[in-house]
Amino acid sequence: MARSGLDELIVEGLRRDAFVYAGFSAGACVLAPSLAGLEQCDPVEDCVAEHGAVRFDGLGILDRPVVPHLESPDHPESALLGKVAAGYSEAGQLFWGLRDGDALVVDGDGDRPRIL
Repeated sequence: MARSGLDELIVEGLRRDAFVYAGFSAGACVLAPSLAGLEQCDPVEDCVAEHGAVRFDGLGILDRPVVPHLESPDHPESALLGKVAAGYSEAGQLFWGLRDGDALVVDGDGDRPRIL
């Protein structure tokens, strides 16, 4: 997203209320201030080998990380993401934990996100 400039288009478009953004799995995770911790699920070695560095900054739309696929036994990464969530909890880091089928909805600037 950052290499293409899509990150800036998304942030600016949402600030102007120009469109609705919907993302599944990593598409929701990128809305957080940081992606740090999620490398446990998506290793970064190939990216480092190709580009020399990895950025962990997210789009900063949400106030905390998103951990998808929690308690979702049909998803192959559910247990691993449970460990990511546990690590956040142990560190005192708030996060949005989503099961498959959940939706995190933000409707307007002043609204607090809610899980449906």
